[in-house]
Amino acid sequence: LEISSLLQSEQVLELVRQRQQGIIVQPRSLGQGRYLQVVYLPWRGETSSHGLLGVYSLDGMWQQWASRTLGAEFAVTIRQGDTIVFEWQRHARLMRDEWKQTLPLRWGNWQWQATIRPTPEALDQASLLLPRWTLGVGITSSLLLALVTHLALTATARARALERENQHRRRVEAALRHSEQTYRTLVENLGQGVFLQDEQGRYIAVNGTFARWVGQAADTIAGLTDEQLFLPERAARFRREVREVVETGQGLESEEAWEGQQGRRIIRRVLTPVRDEEGAVRGVLGICWDVTELRRLEMQLRQASKMDAIGQLAGGIAHDFNNLLTVILGNVELALNHTPTQDVRREQLQAAQQAASRAAALTQRLLTFARNHQLDWKPVSLNPIVADVVEMLRRTIDPRIRIETHCDPELWLVRSDPNQLHQVLMNLCLNARDAITPPGVITIETSRVPAGSRSRPQGMQVVGSDFVRLTVRDTGCGMSEEVQARIFEPFFTTKEPGKGTGLGLAMVFAIVRQHQGWIECHSQVGQGTRFDIYLPRCPVNQLPAVSADEPLGSDGDPTPVPPTRRQATVLLVDDEEMVRRLARAALEAAGYRVLEAGDGQQAVEIFIQQHQTIDVVVLDLTMPVLSGHEVFRQLRDINTEVQVIFASGYAQEQLEPEERAAMAGFLSKPYRPAELVQLVRAVFRRRTTQETKPHATLTWPELATPLASVADFHL
Repeated sequence: LEISSLLQSEQVLELVRQRQQGIIVQPRSLGQGRYLQVVYLPWRGETSSHGLLGVYSLDGMWQQWASRTLGAEFAVTIRQGDTIVFEWQRHARLMRDEWKQTLPLRWGNWQWQATIRPTPEALDQASLLLPRWTLGVGITSSLLLALVTHLALTATARARALERENQHRRRVEAALRHSEQTYRTLVENLGQGVFLQDEQGRYIAVNGTFARWVGQAADTIAGLTDEQLFLPERAARFRREVREVVETGQGLESEEAWEGQQGRRIIRRVLTPVRDEEGAVRGVLGICWDVTELRRLEMQLRQASKMDAIGQLAGGIAHDFNNLLTVILGNVELALNHTPTQDVRREQLQAAQQAASRAAALTQRLLTFARNHQLDWKPVSLNPIVADVVEMLRRTIDPRIRIETHCDPELWLVRSDPNQLHQVLMNLCLNARDAITPPGVITIETSRVPAGSRSRPQGMQVVGSDFVRLTVRDTGCGMSEEVQARIFEPFFTTKEPGKGTGLGLAMVFAIVRQHQGWIECHSQVGQGTRFDIYLPRCPVNQLPAVSADEPLGSDGDPTPVPPTRRQATVLLVDDEEMVRRLARAALEAAGYRVLEAGDGQQAVEIFIQQHQTIDVVVLDLTMPVLSGHEVFRQLRDINTEVQVIFASGYAQEQLEPEERAAMAGFLSKPYRPAELVQLVRAVFRRRTTQETKPHATLTWPELATPLASVADFHL
């Protein structure tokens, strides 16, 4: 019987399509009383189109049934016509026919004759009645048919169970493959390195990121230890960390610097214990990631916070210094005006004046930390500044130190104060010179940084997205990490006493921040240092900023006061009494009537009472009770045309836009008496030009005589 050809028969295919059971091969004689039959039983699954092909040996089935059911008490003979196809207990045929029971058997298209007789031994043991024999034969035949049916139904049920089990297994396997693929995708696409180690520290599995850091393929790392992947010192430290996590059952975090293909990177490691179902630690799950950029940003944030705190302190100190210096410079100037040229005290006064001027310059440097220094903003190019600094350096530094420049000929403009940028570049170059033991090279570069090509530090608020980069590189001794962490601190220096103040890089940091840029330092001991300064690009259509006090006019003859028959009046508001005394003396000597107020509230009260006669208000910004900003708003509410000159040791940028638009002028402390008088005269000159146009023939007889010179009064 060819099973392979049988499976492809049309009869089998038709039964499969209709999902019906049927006899494929009728009982077929194999000779010597053996018969074979093939039956198809379909599986009853909802989606299955398969079935079970059963091959039955009828003689074998009869033999098994007779041995288990009839035993030795009965004999069975099955005939097909005159041919005996099955016989059980042959010697029973010698018995008389009256003890036999004959019944037909049908199976498909086949018909047999079954004859059952008791054996002689059974007849000797018991006396059986014919009806009981007949009943036994009937029961036996029924059992035979039930057995065949049971076998067929059992095979069908088993086939269905197998199909359901196979379907469930396939669904579970598909779900497992999907889950595995999902988690593998997540782990492989992480920016962090992930690894799993057993209790002995052997790597069980790693993801691609970790493998790239180590420099090996992921499949080759499995089974290796830390000693086989890292340098001895690092491997020993990693082994101690794994052992600690396994023994204590507690997580562990560490951080260290790695030297790789991308340079020095700071890597953070987090180890977590892996437990089994009973809670015992069986391994370590590790995650490591690059925190170099994060630590750099944190360092910049700490530096910025430190500089802000220093700036606030410096601003408060500078404010008091400016008031004191205003008094000192003013009185020294007055004393010089009354001291003959031949007097020996004149040289002493000039020395005091120079010292006070240097103190005023130092105060301005302190204000730079507070970002309150007034700058001359204008669109400038860094290339001319580089050329000027290089020309100056080549004449002053050791000729064995070579200076190279690489400037972008199409460099964008930046909005800045060129003098401040000149100071920044000069400080960086002088530091580079001090770091080099000749011979050596200082390289200065300028370049464009388009938007998106360089990320700016978090927290930086920049007007544009394009930047201009100024780079100063040297081949000097370099700096350690500890020194780099403090280079921008005021008064920190590694130079010998007397060779550095420690303010150079602090000034650079403050000026760059005031320009809304940032500075980066890259240095290694023995390999030199590189400073990169990033400044925002100036918009093409932006014009140079004009300060409000530029059109003050020149210092010339006294200018007439507004067209009235009264004396011009100035309200002087300042909380420092010595400053008020000096300013009052200078203004009264110039022919003005002066009213004084020691705080903001007193100034508002005086203005309410005499605003009809007050022509100009000289207003200090930092005062008790009411600040200069609050006083200005209240004065504007009383008289929208009030002429206010702000006086402050801070920069003009601290004013609100509406204050800068409405003010009559700005006076920077410390100021000299002549500067105050000049600014007040300029305000009156502008008022006179506006108010006397319709009345050009008016004269003021009471002021026809020249006003007194500032040099003609004393305190």
